[in-house]
Amino acid sequence: MYEIQTYTLCEGWKNVWTCEGVPETFETFSDALDCLDSFLDEYLEDFYNDFVPDVPDRENYRIKFVGENL
Repeated sequence: MYEIQTYTLCEGWKNVWTCEGVPETFETFSDALDCLDSFLDEYLEDFYNDFVPDVPDRENYRIKFVGENL
């Protein structure tokens, strides 16, 4: 299982991605990467449309292996 982690100032790297209140994980690295790429593409589009004030920084995100799915 993989998770997308976001760098936070107070807690360092943390999985803040949720689906209905449950931390989201992915079966494969590729699934996580596709989701992260989609998120960043949408965020960038929002920036160009003046919906958000800054450009997303990919370095604030990472994909981490968190163990096998039991």
